[in-house]
Amino acid sequence: MKTLYLSETLSEHVACLVKDDHCIEAEAYVPEKSANVDAIYLGQVKRVDKSLNALFIDIGLPTAAYLDMKDLYNQVPTEGAFLLVQIIKAPFLGKGARVTEKINLKMNTAMVYLPLETGLFISNKIDQEKQTSIRGWFMLEDEGLLIRTKGAAYSKEAAIALFEQLKTYWQEILLKRKQVKKPGCLFDEHIIGEALLMENSETLTHVLVDSQMLKQRIINRFPDVKERVFYKHDLIAQLAPKIEAFMVSLAQPVIPLTKGIEIVVESTEAMTVIDVNSAGFTGKVNTHDSALKINEIAAKGALKAIEARNISGMIVIDFLRMPKKQMRDQIEKLMKTTLKSSDRTTQAYGFSRMGLFEMTRKRTDKSLSHHWFDLTTKQLIKKPSTVYYEFERLLIGFHDEAAIIEMHPDFYQGFINEIEQSSLKEKVKQEIILVENDAINAFNIKHAGSSALINQVIKEKQFKHIDIL
Repeated sequence: MKTLYLSETLSEHVACLVKDDHCIEAEAYVPEKSANVDAIYLGQVKRVDKSLNALFIDIGLPTAAYLDMKDLYNQVPTEGAFLLVQIIKAPFLGKGARVTEKINLKMNTAMVYLPLETGLFISNKIDQEKQTSIRGWFMLEDEGLLIRTKGAAYSKEAAIALFEQLKTYWQEILLKRKQVKKPGCLFDEHIIGEALLMENSETLTHVLVDSQMLKQRIINRFPDVKERVFYKHDLIAQLAPKIEAFMVSLAQPVIPLTKGIEIVVESTEAMTVIDVNSAGFTGKVNTHDSALKINEIAAKGALKAIEARNISGMIVIDFLRMPKKQMRDQIEKLMKTTLKSSDRTTQAYGFSRMGLFEMTRKRTDKSLSHHWFDLTTKQLIKKPSTVYYEFERLLIGFHDEAAIIEMHPDFYQGFINEIEQSSLKEKVKQEIILVENDAINAFNIKHAGSSALINQVIKEKQFKHIDIL
């Protein structure tokens, strides 16, 4: 069984799915630097490009958003016009977000409110008797509503309550639209780790959160996990080492599988390449089918790595050579069958003439490798911001009564620029003395213990103080 840790109280919001005390999947983003998929913005048309059949929209982010004309509801607006848009693809590597004017609102996977559509749409997977019953629950007025398969499990009262909540959200958005005079975000109900929660809801034993507000938001969105959501005041202390260990594993390109098989994952800004290594294979060697068996294990391992590392964009897998077409067909069928259960739009193109398996996975946000590491270097090196967020988690999760922590002056300057200091000092309960040491790269815990011990050390040694938390 699994436990999901969710943290939204620090600069970097983090989700960590844990099994057997190890993080197996994670999600992370920084709200001030991110634009979440499904968030709704007030945008202003900056340029209409008829050659691209697109508009470029200022939504208050550094780079203009891209709006394909097929995603407009009405006629093409003029430059300078304001319109409501929803993000369908987050900004990535200097490219602006992709947005649509065809807005939808959802709190979970059961129901989607379509404020600009008309009509009630019900999943065909719901039996006819239930569909007939559902149609009698709602009185729609120039609005649309989509009931997905999971909506069949809702009672009339629960379904109507969810519908009314979504309508309330829309009215709040329209009210903000009247009040706001410049481009910016009007609505963002994103919860860190919500995709992990939806995918694993049946196997989760606990959902642990670091704020009562987050707990209530999860219960409102996902009532079926209500009895498994718990607030933990010391969650950061438990979460931090799991996230750091997961980062270490993420930085390792080689992933060992069963029977001595390995896959090597190499991500660049353009694509991700996964290579299959069978040098250590310990199974029975049969020239006719050992390649197929190895590739079956590698295929499952590659798909697991793609999910765990949130790899998206172009993906190429270099399987062992299989001389028979029927073998390649078996691997292709295995890949496509497994990918059908993915929550992310994925397209498997099969084997190319060069024998490489090609696929794409819809990019909605950065992969964890892009978020945490500098991919322009040959080895995965943590970005400075990644280390700043690590240090913030260390400070919040600190157990000792007091500590002296050495910091390189440049690291300290970057840290105070990246992390909001007044909020941090309110959260840190211990006495933390920061001292300068330009002989280290980032930070180092020099002494930790009781306040009396730390005060004694300070009296005995000469430290160049730079801050006290």
